[in-house]
Amino acid sequence: MKRLSLLLAAFALTTAGAHGSESHAVGQLRTRDAHALLWLPDGRLLFGHHDGVQVSTDRGVTWKKLLDKPNFDAMNLQQAGRTLVLAGHDVYATSGDGKRWTNRKPKGLGGTDLHGYAVDPENSRRHFAWEAATGLYGRTDGGATWTPLAAQNLPPDVMKLAAGSGGSLYALSARTGLWRSADGGKSFTMLQTPESQPYTLSMAADGALWVGGRAACGVSRKAPGRAWQTGPPA
Repeated sequence: MKRLSLLLAAFALTTAGAHGSESHAVGQLRTRDAHALLWLPDGRLLFGHHDGVQVSTDRGVTWKKLLDKPNFDAMNLQQAGRTLVLAGHDVYATSGDGKRWTNRKPKGLGGTDLHGYAVDPENSRRHFAWEAATGLYGRTDGGATWTPLAAQNLPPDVMKLAAGSGGSLYALSARTGLWRSADGGKSFTMLQTPESQPYTLSMAADGALWVGGRAACGVSRKAPGRAWQTGPPA
């Protein structure tokens, strides 16, 4: 995802998830790619790109380098309890503060080209990963061992994952859009969204699913049990 518009959509999703549906201007980011955003409970905003991680302490107005390492591709940033997880192209690492990262060599994964990564909001030891060449994996032991998941019906071009309550898991396909699993990744069904070309998704703390894409509306929100709402946060 190299387009700034996609980053702005992702920023709106993250803002909505952390601060109750609000939006504001984003400061200039000088990176060769835009991948992931994660808002921490202490107010810091982390931005993952192709060469590491940047941090903002003023809600995205200004940015500083937190991790500067060529090809340390932060396609996914997740928080699992007190641990930060970074996953991407042949990168899988964890950190307690975002400054010092430890490379992990997990057992059971078919590879480390991790296009999607999600943490269960109800169980920080339960993680999901999409490995580009070998598919969907899950773990329930905090990271030691991964097992392949059936992921029935899910296309092979997944580029994002998001975990919800009750064992639900969402996956975004580059060609066919949004998919949902109600059984922890065993099987998936397609979901219709207002976005004709969705490119990013995020699960908010209130259980609402946000999807961003190329359409004029930019972002769409679906609260549990309700229809999609379209448009940027108010």
